[in-house]
Amino acid sequence: MNSNFSKPYDGVLGLSYSNMSSDRITPVFDNIINQSLVSSRIFSFYLNRDTSADLGGELILGGSDPAYYEGDFTYIPVTHKGYWQISIDRIKIKSDNLCEESCQAIVDTGSSLILGPKLDIAKINTFIGGDKRKRHPNNESICVTVFAKHHLTYDNEIKWVLGMPFIGRYYTEFDMEGDRVGFALAKSSSKSILHRESS
Repeated sequence: MNSNFSKPYDGVLGLSYSNMSSDRITPVFDNIINQSLVSSRIFSFYLNRDTSADLGGELILGGSDPAYYEGDFTYIPVTHKGYWQISIDRIKIKSDNLCEESCQAIVDTGSSLILGPKLDIAKINTFIGGDKRKRHPNNESICVTVFAKHHLTYDNEIKWVLGMPFIGRYYTEFDMEGDRVGFALAKSSSKSILHRESS
């Protein structure tokens, strides 16, 4: 085992609502706000998808950085304070809607995948031709799916977890003042991860 993974750590830097805090400890961002160290109750993420770039990303506490996004934000209201939980109207694959009457999702910077119900994830991976178990026989670089089944770590109401592969497409703003999540197109992004043209 790599010794880097066995070192003790103090905890996870939670950036969700304070009701998610363990043992009622004041979260870091709440503590920053309480000390008036930032001008707004907003934080935002930029994740650079260009692996050759010097800057891997940026976390802004107290606002957003227009240098890393283009256009306007599209804001989605938080449906339940705790995780950054929002409603998804639909997830479509051709004519198949995986979210028929809307479904609940969380925007989670702590997840390295996009998680969803087992059958829906199977449909997505079949459509894109992804299989996380396959490896190239010559150990060459290959694309591996970022869609995986939900492991019920979260509340049963939450059907989807939009992790880093989704967030990396957008500059993402978490607004505790307006109880909303904003998405603007990140400047280094190209095509949407959730959209593929039919041939």
